[in-house]
Amino acid sequence: MTRHYVVTALLVLALASAVSAAEPFKVIVNADNPVASISKATLRDYFLGKATRWPTGPAVKPIDLPESSGVRETFSDEVLGKTVGAVRSQWLSTVFAGRGTPPVQLGTEQEVISAVRSSENAIAYVSASAALGSGVKAIPVTD
Repeated sequence: MTRHYVVTALLVLALASAVSAAEPFKVIVNADNPVASISKATLRDYFLGKATRWPTGPAVKPIDLPESSGVRETFSDEVLGKTVGAVRSQWLSTVFAGRGTPPVQLGTEQEVISAVRSSENAIAYVSASAALGSGVKAIPVTD
């Protein structure tokens, strides 16, 4: 009996690890965008205004969820390496200095998905469970 409990406990731990390793968000672009994946560093640069163009030349159009969104909080922490408040402060300084404008902020995931569908140069993030529909694709984030 003891062996059965050990095996069961190990299976439960393995499953819990797999679930916690799953991304709580996915990065999305327009289906016509040729980008197939993106590095975390490039994604960070796009959302912090340090890079403003796709490798093919057009201007990147990053789109944020509202500051109150848990998905945005996770994205800011895991990708940008800052809290939502710290990102806001950085953008206020950037705007005040005349060196850029922050990503467009939309109110819902569906608005974000629609905006990405409408713009080949948009990039955004939504919850991992969000249904994308046609015209939008999720791309993997690499280290």
